Formats: sequence, structure tokens, C-alpha cells
Amino acid sequence: MPALDPVVDLYNAVSLRYAVPVGGEDLSAYQGAPRLTVAKGTEPFDTVKEGETTVEYPSQGEVIWCDDIGVTCRRWNWRQGIRTRLGVEAQQMWFILESLPQMPLETLHEAGKMLTDGLEKMMPDARVDSMGILGSTGSYAYLTREQRKRVATLAKQHAGNIPVMVCVGAVSTDAILHLADDAQAAGANALLLPAVSYQPLRDEEVFSLFETVTRHVSVPVCIYDNPGTTHFTFTDELHGRLSSLEGVRSVKIPGVPNSPAAATERVKALRQHLHPGVTIGISGDAHAGLGLNAGCEVWYSVCGGLFPEMAKQITEAAAANDRQRVTALTTRLEPLWSLFRKHGGSIRVIAAAAGVLGLTDMDCLPRPLQPLSAGDIADIAHVISTLELK
Repeated sequence: MPALDPVVDLYNAVSLRYAVPVGGEDLSAYQGAPRLTVAKGTEPFDTVKEGETTVEYPSQGEVIWCDDIGVTCRRWNWRQGIRTRLGVEAQQMWFILESLPQMPLETLHEAGKMLTDGLEKMMPDARVDSMGILGSTGSYAYLTREQRKRVATLAKQHAGNIPVMVCVGAVSTDAILHLADDAQAAGANALLLPAVSYQPLRDEEVFSLFETVTRHVSVPVCIYDNPGTTHFTFTDELHGRLSSLEGVRSVKIPGVPNSPAAATERVKALRQHLHPGVTIGISGDAHAGLGLNAGCEVWYSVCGGLFPEMAKQITEAAAANDRQRVTALTTRLEPLWSLFRKHGGSIRVIAAAAGVLGLTDMDCLPRPLQPLSAGDIADIAHVISTLELK
């Protein structure tokens, strides 16, 4: 087989080794979410015939991959169209591995690992440092235990050796322990724990919760301090007590004050109460620059889940102690932070952004949450395009 392109050659090699159809697509060329469906026979398919570009139409009843514009692959992923095929300039890649029931699931996972391992060798800088699952946007609260277990399992499978932290927040301690068991069985490297409750919680009740969980689990726990959602306010003294528990390794704090000096003082004051080795992570993405420059070791990001390249630029600048670059990179994102403020938080904006990128259906929020209007989604698409978020 002639060489075509390093990425194409890689997935062709996977296909040959495991006798499984593998396709690679330029996700940024998609309009709407990719989907597998049965053709009506009227969907356009751009291709090359006798050296000339042309448009064909699939047979009625043929299995096709398509988006909102037309066919991207015919006969499952065997015949690839021109518009979405991978090129050397592609920044967002999406791969399809199609197996028959006769292929063991373990073998399919081996094929996927060969593909991801090869991509990581080609693009070592594309790796993220860690992944947070079911966390900052708050979607976890709307999902069943089985749904959360499935999300954690799939995330860890795709993450490979990248550390994964899974949120196990729930109203009752029993539910949290079950979720913690599921997350650990899925391979979670750490757990994120907020103080969620229907009734107002007391400090001693929160301490007892963390004491119970840290005794039950075998992986590190991160305290999720999110008073805007849980309506429980952690004092620095309580953070200090919790940091003495074996297993507590980090505190995820809400936004810091808006001035650099005040932000530094806030982080310094909290650190004086924490046991050595317990890190402080900033959340509230609009405060990321201030928090990182004030001494937070971690950014527990919302938007990093969709735009990892942008997020990694910021954290790498912070690791290099380049405060000016951190400030410049985060200030540039003010249009995105403005959208978060306009829509009462990040979840609706991030859900719409995932739809704009073709990663989900446009209506992907769990009910009773409703998707944003078409006009609002257009605003989000404009910000993604203008800021070149990826």
C-alpha cells in the first residue's frame, strides 16, 4: 500500500493489522454532529471520478455517515468524501473503528490503543496533563448512577495513561460511596467531592463526610468548594482540618478577588491553613489567570474539556512563571467569559459549544435544562470562530 500521509498511514496500518475498517475525518469540516444512518438516496456525496471532482448520491437504504450538509462516507466508512477527509493541516481529528460482533471487544480496544499510541508519538505536544470527568459544568447531578459509571469507564478507556479525576458528588453518603466504588473500578486516579445536600450542612457533617469517604477509597480526593451551587461555604479552618485527612490532596476553590494583590493574599491565607503537599486549584474559568498568577498550582477548567490546546497554553505559561503571558491569554478570552456570565454559568454555553463543534447533538442537556436559542448559539459559534478556540 503506497504511503499517503503519516496519520492516514497509521490508521491504515491499524485496519490491516486488526482486519477492522478504520476511517479518519477532519472534524472541523463537519456541519453538525456526525451520524450513522440509512440513506434516503438524495444526500449529496462529493468525490473524485476519473480525476475530476463530482457529486454522487448513495443508493436508497445504503448505510452512510453524514452531517447536516451531506454524506461524509459511503458504505459505512469505506468510501470517504472530499470535504471531511483528513489532511496534514487538520487540527481536530475524529476516527471511526467499525467492528462486527465476531470481533472481541478487547481486540477492538487493542486496535484503538494502537491508533492513539501512534498519534501520541507523532504529536507528543498534543497530550493533556490530566482529565476531569463529570465535574465543573455540573452535569453529573442530572445523571443516574449507571450513566455516571458508563461515562467514567469510557473516559478512562480513552484517556489511557493520562490521569483521570471523577466527580462523585451526591446528596447522601451512601450514594457517594457507591459512586466512588464505580469510579475506582473504572480506573479513576482521583475523586472530586463537593458538599452537596438538600438540607443545609454543618461543618461537622461535612468533615464526617470527607472522613468517611477518604477511609473508604484508595485514591486521592479533591475538595470541591463550590458555594454557588451547593450553598455550603467552606471556611479556611475547615479546609485545614480536611487537609489533615489521609487521602485529601487538593482543594478546588471558587473564583479569587479581581485584583492581583487581593488574589495573592487570598491564596496565601488559605495555604497557611493547609497541610504541606495539599495543592490549591482555581475554578471559575474567568478567574483562571488571576488564580494561577496568585500561586494556585492547578486550573480545574470547564472550557479545557472542549478547548484543550488553549487551556494548555495558559497552564504551560503559568508553569513557566510567565505571568504576563497568562494574563494576556486569559484576558483574550473575555468574550467567552462574558457568555458564561450572560447565561448564568458555563453548562448551557459549553453544551451549545459542543454542538457547534459537532461533538454532540445541539440539544444535549439533561432535562429540565433547555438548550439556548438559535441566536445565542450563533453568538457562541461566532466567539469560537473569532477566538480560534481549539
